[in-house]
Amino acid sequence: IANMDFLNHEDFQEELCQRVGVFERRMKSLEKYNCVDYVNARGMVGAILFHERNISDKVVVDMVYNGIMPVHTWSKSIKIGPPLTMPVSVIEEVFDTIEKIISDIG
Repeated sequence: IANMDFLNHEDFQEELCQRVGVFERRMKSLEKYNCVDYVNARGMVGAILFHERNISDKVVVDMVYNGIMPVHTWSKSIKIGPPLTMPVSVIEEVFDTIEKIISDIG
């Protein structure tokens, strides 16, 4: 019950709206890279779909090496779902790292 109270608290909901906005914006910005086919993002869950599976494999390895734990789908996509309590500054830092990884790959 304490978790539900926390998640439903007005302050948390306001902060969550900010987090979701940053997450969705940063996810969609990944579509600018040539190796990315398209991106889906809804709330704090997203998927990056690449043109080739070997690219998604490489991105997953590099993300894990950099402390980011994506869901490897063993296909052309990667799923990302950070904790709902992750601060905006950390979301930005994670996406800076993801962008560097993807831009280095091509």
